[in-house]
Amino acid sequence: MYLLRCMGEKNYRNRFDTRHSLCERTAHLVDLDNLTKGEKLTANSMSCLAHAYASAAQYCDGHLSVVATSHHSFPINVFEWPFSAQRLVKSGKDGADEILAAQVEDLLQVVGLNRVVIGSGDHYFVPAVIQFQAAGIHVHAVAHRSSMSTALRLAVDSYSYIHLATEMVAA
Repeated sequence: MYLLRCMGEKNYRNRFDTRHSLCERTAHLVDLDNLTKGEKLTANSMSCLAHAYASAAQYCDGHLSVVATSHHSFPINVFEWPFSAQRLVKSGKDGADEILAAQVEDLLQVVGLNRVVIGSGDHYFVPAVIQFQAAGIHVHAVAHRSSMSTALRLAVDSYSYIHLATEMVAA
């Protein structure tokens, strides 16, 4: 398996100053392969998808964000994601899921974290949801209606849907 860690810090522990608003106490785990539904997008369509995600997830500047993808869609998915984020790449079956799930223990150590948004509909994240909830952290999922697993939808505290319009897909 291919693993590349790009642009971002590993130490999340004191990332947030708890004296600030709720906006600064949210973390995002975003599976770009899931949100793009495996489609190759243009830079413009990735920007549109990112802004649809941001609206559904109530993203604010200052949120801690981790985005992951496989090497197959690495350039567009990672470099065209318009928000500040730690960018991770791992290939193989469930590669992006695995590398995002590996971040859970570190995120549980973040001081003042009270909300996590999972940008995926994959059931792979149900164990992470349970861990966050056990720590008193609200978990919200954002995914396409067609890719939101029943297990994840039932496990999270809240969820919202986004859609990928066919005109966004690169020719």
